[in-house]
Amino acid sequence: MKRASIFFVCLVMCFISCAQQAPQKPLTVQKKCVECHQKEYEDFKTLTYLHPPVVEKNCEACHRQHGLIGGVYLKETIPQLCFSCHKDIKNAKGAKQHPPFKKGNCLKCHNPHGSKSKFYLSKGPRDTCLSCHDKTKFSQEITHKPTQDCQTCHSPHVGNLPYLLKKETSKVCLDCHKTNKEHFIKVHYGYPVKGKHCLNCHTPHSAPEKGLFKTYAHSPMRKNCENCHVAPSAKNPFALKTQGNELCYKCHDPNSPPFNNKNVHPPLKNKDCLTCHAPHASYYQGITTLPEKQLCLSCHNQIKEKLKAKHLHKPVADGKCVVCHNPHTAPAEKLLSRKTNFCFTCHKDKSFIQAYKHAPAAEGQCLLCHNAHASSQKWVLNKKMPDLCLSCHKETRREFKKISIHTPARKGECYLCHNPHSASNKFLLFTSRRRLCLECHQDMSRNWTVIHPPFRNGNCEKCHEHHASDNSSQLIQIGANNCFRCHSSIERKAEMAIHVHQPLKQGECIACHNPHGSRIKGQLYRPWKGLCFSCHMDLIKKRGKAPLFIHKPIEKGQCFYCHKPHFSQQPYLLRTTGAALCKDCHHINDKTLKGKHLGRPLQGVNCTNCHTPHSASTQALFKHFLHKPFAKGNCQECHHEVTKGETK
Repeated sequence: MKRASIFFVCLVMCFISCAQQAPQKPLTVQKKCVECHQKEYEDFKTLTYLHPPVVEKNCEACHRQHGLIGGVYLKETIPQLCFSCHKDIKNAKGAKQHPPFKKGNCLKCHNPHGSKSKFYLSKGPRDTCLSCHDKTKFSQEITHKPTQDCQTCHSPHVGNLPYLLKKETSKVCLDCHKTNKEHFIKVHYGYPVKGKHCLNCHTPHSAPEKGLFKTYAHSPMRKNCENCHVAPSAKNPFALKTQGNELCYKCHDPNSPPFNNKNVHPPLKNKDCLTCHAPHASYYQGITTLPEKQLCLSCHNQIKEKLKAKHLHKPVADGKCVVCHNPHTAPAEKLLSRKTNFCFTCHKDKSFIQAYKHAPAAEGQCLLCHNAHASSQKWVLNKKMPDLCLSCHKETRREFKKISIHTPARKGECYLCHNPHSASNKFLLFTSRRRLCLECHQDMSRNWTVIHPPFRNGNCEKCHEHHASDNSSQLIQIGANNCFRCHSSIERKAEMAIHVHQPLKQGECIACHNPHGSRIKGQLYRPWKGLCFSCHMDLIKKRGKAPLFIHKPIEKGQCFYCHKPHFSQQPYLLRTTGAALCKDCHHINDKTLKGKHLGRPLQGVNCTNCHTPHSASTQALFKHFLHKPFAKGNCQECHHEVTKGETK
């Protein structure tokens, strides 16, 4: 037992000794942020106002350390990070909040490290605010001194008053403007204003003239308030001398324009000018209480609903109701300044004065087509196209029930062809018929030498309907019937003929003829040879290895030497029969030719008994299967030669 105890003690001593000899890891000390970011810290030190953690070099109050991996790592997101110190701001209560504060965007206004301005404002006490707020309101010739530091009047985060004012309007003004001072009393003509209703006359930020009057001021206000009010020494110094319109009419003569027309604006009729006008001053022309459009719509609710439409009349879009309406009185209904041709005061374009006028435009009835204020349709139209046009043009509406409708008409684009107001061409066409059609059908304008007369003369309507047809391509009639309307002689002769060319018989004139033009006589699609062979390929056949010989008229593409193109009394549309057909080329009294025919007379002979008229494997164009004696040229086996004096 004693020996075991000694062994255990030695073992423990051994472990302790080994542990003391093991190498120890050196302890690491974390650096402060400024030790690496010394340059940034030196830049911060140049600022007048530093965030306390920056002063204390305690970047870790807001940032997490990042080691070798660069980046900005905040300990919390904003605004929670800011509120961890600025609890008074977090707990501030108010019905109204500054939008950046409401969104938790502290850095919109503040620099988190420091600034040359108090409260670490990133651009100073004025320009920080003007980075969001319209500068024009603060940049007029005369500037209110507190605008150099907006916090003079406004709370930067939360408040209970409009515009985040620190006090009610009158009280906030009286912090600087003392009503008992001699100068204050003098400029207010002795009236005891006592800071009430300052903004009735003055603008709080900047103005074009001394006194910070609003842009549009009532002229008596600038000179003498006693024009409208009783004397400042009276018991009730702000009382009016007379009530309602009678007070206004002391300066504004009711018997002169714009107050003496037949149709009167209801507020004027009700003797209440203040429905529309501010009595002292306004930011809006005419000294109105609201911007023009907003003011009008405050009463005209039915118009307000219409203005939700996509397309607005330009004066409406610009908020200029008085472009069309007189706000006081007018000679025409709806307070329009003219009874007739009213729209032409603005719309003086030449498109209204050309030779042919659209009836509504000529009569000044613009509202038959257009809405005066707004519409869901382009050009403020009352209806979509073509329904608008068809509401008057009922005969055209019936045409639209047909199968093939002209593409612009089908799309409701009547204006592609017709000027809706006036034109120098009949039917209000923008230009001549031919040029008009070619605006779209440009592929029809080619270097043709043979042109169909209606197409050449721009009379497309000779063949096509303007708007719609039951036939393809808006043709007036189907196939040959459309052609026969002019080419009646061909129709008449074809009816009397025994044999008619198959395309003509089927009414397919355009199988051979281009209806608009060509470079080939007869408006043919191709030269005769190619055109005829496009159907009659079987006429030129090579048999095996035998040579091929082609009849010269065929080879030259002169099918018309033998055939008529449309109709004939002869089979195969031949011009005549027998040798009479061949004699124009083959002189039948020629001795050589007669000798080959045993001297027999050839008049009345049917050449095609022996010869093929198109092609053959022999130069003489003999038919393929021949009588043996004939094939050997031994006609005498059957026929004897005609001697002199014989007739056959």
